[in-house]
Amino acid sequence: MPAPTSSDRSVGRPGQLVVGFVARVRPYAITVRLPELGDRLGVVRRRELAWEAPAPDPTEVYHEGDQVNVLVLHDPGAGLLELSLRRAVADPWEKWGPDLRVGQVVRGSVVTLREYGAFIEIKPGLHALLPLEDIAPWRIDKIEDVIWLDDLVEVLITRVDVSRHRLQVSLRARLDQLPSSQAAGGKQPLLDTAPDVSAKAVLPQSDARVIRNVLVVDDDDSLREPIVALLSRTGREARGAANPESGAVLGIERRYDAVLMDVHFSTATDGVEAGRRILAEHPSTLLVFMTGLPMTEEDFDRLWEIGAAEVIRKPFTENDLLELLTRLERGEVLPLNRTSSPSQPTAHLAQEAVTTTAAYARLDVELADVCRRVEADAAAIFKLDLQTREVTRLASVGLSAEGWQRSHSLLAKSPIGDVILGQEVIEHRNVKSRWLGKYTNLLTLLDFDACIAMPLPIEERSLEHALFLFWGPGRTYPLAAMQQAQRAAAHLGVALERAGWEAKAIQSQRLSLAGRLSVVIAHETGGKLSGMEIRLANLNAAVQSLAANWQTASPDRVAHLQSEVAALRADMAEVLGRVGEFQSLMQSTEPNLIDVNAVVRRTVYNLQSLALNRYKVTLRAELGEGLPQCLGEAAKLDHACQNLILNALQWVHRKPATGGTVVVRTGLAGNRRRLWIRVHDDGCGIHQRLLPRLFEFGFTTRKNEGTGLGLYVTRLFVEQMGGSVGVEESLILIGTTFCIDLPVVKGR
Repeated sequence: MPAPTSSDRSVGRPGQLVVGFVARVRPYAITVRLPELGDRLGVVRRRELAWEAPAPDPTEVYHEGDQVNVLVLHDPGAGLLELSLRRAVADPWEKWGPDLRVGQVVRGSVVTLREYGAFIEIKPGLHALLPLEDIAPWRIDKIEDVIWLDDLVEVLITRVDVSRHRLQVSLRARLDQLPSSQAAGGKQPLLDTAPDVSAKAVLPQSDARVIRNVLVVDDDDSLREPIVALLSRTGREARGAANPESGAVLGIERRYDAVLMDVHFSTATDGVEAGRRILAEHPSTLLVFMTGLPMTEEDFDRLWEIGAAEVIRKPFTENDLLELLTRLERGEVLPLNRTSSPSQPTAHLAQEAVTTTAAYARLDVELADVCRRVEADAAAIFKLDLQTREVTRLASVGLSAEGWQRSHSLLAKSPIGDVILGQEVIEHRNVKSRWLGKYTNLLTLLDFDACIAMPLPIEERSLEHALFLFWGPGRTYPLAAMQQAQRAAAHLGVALERAGWEAKAIQSQRLSLAGRLSVVIAHETGGKLSGMEIRLANLNAAVQSLAANWQTASPDRVAHLQSEVAALRADMAEVLGRVGEFQSLMQSTEPNLIDVNAVVRRTVYNLQSLALNRYKVTLRAELGEGLPQCLGEAAKLDHACQNLILNALQWVHRKPATGGTVVVRTGLAGNRRRLWIRVHDDGCGIHQRLLPRLFEFGFTTRKNEGTGLGLYVTRLFVEQMGGSVGVEESLILIGTTFCIDLPVVKGR
């Protein structure tokens, strides 16, 4: 066969761009069929597949039949043409290379993982090497423990060689630039081994002491000031400090016989660290911790390790505190009070009917679609309680509220009972003439001439369900209606079962929310109640003194008593307000106008102590001004925000570095029709491949820990308000931003 001439249309000219189709794929090359060149075959070797280095594995990228644009490199005249895929597009290094600088911050997506590092696509076709040792400030054994394919990263350019097409970046260097990022070597356990109880120094009985001067450190004025007044009234010298930093300074400058120190503060330094500093300078000081939050064994061990004498739980009374000081003076052995905290509430805190309505809301939409398919005028899913014989309506189309109110008490004695109890399938025409006695009670619900009904196949047996389809006066069902209804019943059974799990998830999340809030409120009101009790005792003593010496009482003394009464009233109002907030959050209500900033402010306030003390994370709010209102339930929005904040705290806590920050921001979209709430953390980031599943029912990224309900319920609640929620951005080891988007009330 003679070689093709230069005029032959099958000849490939060097530099010619042609369209081809992948004919064969091998690990080292792909073969391309070229219809424009008389169906000749060409080869694209691996090095010519893409500009990036190393070149991708063809078997992972291409499939037979894929259309590709190639450039002819060489035509040997006979045999395979030499082709290039990468040269068919502009060289990304020529386009972007001159703009790259060492120290420049860039973003990219992870396209290749190797044992020695990852390759990041900074621009299409322009890849950078992220070495393993430049990923994080701590040791990484396996790159997959931190980075996955498709993850988004923000890195610092550390090396550029345009001539050799080499680019190197560092995530570690970028982390060092961020003020909130701390290059710690990883979290270490508080104790390497269990504490040796026998090594704890205990005052012998003969070493009785007198506690003359006491330092009280608590950020709650309503507790700290009454304690100082009580100690002064009982002949002791007392001084107060409002934060652990100033408390540590005072406790180091002067030796106090005893220090009463709150454990939990909304500052970077907690009470335990402040107490440790004081005891390091004055080991003989008796350190007593005060707390209203639950304490774990690890917490108690930490207090024991630094030399704490005792823990007193809020709320406590005047007698509790004075008795404790007396026992300390006598040198009695006081094992740390490890009594477990009160159990969290287990009562049903939400109305079941409202919870059920929220979970089953989507069934109405699906039922309407079934009606359309079978040309029915009305439809309903009924539920029969086998114990009470009460019929309820889970979803319906075409049924009036008046008809339901008129007839629902009679429906157990109707075909509904036959279908559910007898597991019957009903297909009746002309019900008024042939089946009037059977349908009498059901006809009080609505007027119809034909009916198809069948049980819904779901797992739960204590509550049985049935699907009913109705055709109005003078109408009947089509011939194919029964077959379509059976298919619809199977689908609705699955949807109903899912809705049941959704209702349980919502109820579970409400109980979880109640538990978290009860801990916070117990901590806050515990301090208030302790302060109120001691203030009342001080006030009572002052009144008795005033009664005995009323003729010589000074106006200042009377004014002081009046201020104490006013302070008591203010504390009582705050306690009642916090309890009222708790009750309102736990009760499902009808939608109302919501001040988003007020909800976010309260949510952040409720979780700040938990964030700092459990997760060692700073939580703060940055709220936009002049935001309009939206429509919904404040409790549900609060719940959604709490779930996002707790999720953020957990992601920050996972990061092997100390500290961290979660910021909740609010604002108004440019069109002023939408509000947004953003929850940003500087945690370890979420893998891009997990993002599509984050809000699915039962999906969790915390194996053996998470329930997979929090974000799912968040999505349900936000969607019920006409909004949406999702991940706006997530950068590995830098952080994640979740965003809630809500419609504003028109005209406001």
